[in-house]
Amino acid sequence: MAEEQADFIVDIGASAYFEITAHLDEAHGFELLMDAGKELHAHSVIAGSTHLVDTLRGFDALAKFVPQGVRPVVWLNEYFGRIESEGKVFERMAVHERHMERISAPVRLARPNMHTLGRDLETMGVKKLTFDEALRSPDFNLVERQRITFAQRDILAQLAQVV
Repeated sequence: MAEEQADFIVDIGASAYFEITAHLDEAHGFELLMDAGKELHAHSVIAGSTHLVDTLRGFDALAKFVPQGVRPVVWLNEYFGRIESEGKVFERMAVHERHMERISAPVRLARPNMHTLGRDLETMGVKKLTFDEALRSPDFNLVERQRITFAQRDILAQLAQVV
């Protein structure tokens, strides 16, 4: 990655997170990439409802782990419920206060209508489809593809402001 003139996305799933981050730490991988002129962003999902506490802890650990030159990007995913605790939204929580000067603007994923877009997104997840794959898939009708298109546009517009 350091030697290529391209953008890269490295998706570290939960099952390999500790091994890969330990390897990056030991090899000073973030510093290597930054020294090569790469702009680095570390994305972290914060989910609502029963997932909130664990995902807030995960974000906090990630933000503490990555070097100062790496910008954390927070995805506020309300699919399972609001991102709120004790009446506080994310921007008022202690974890946000600790890392706010480094955080890029959050990407907000509002809770979809679970009978329409929510069902479409669930189908995409079950079938392990990207947005582009879903839009080409015969498994989705015209209206479903339209909803997926607008959801994708919203996310991409938010990302354009972040990275």
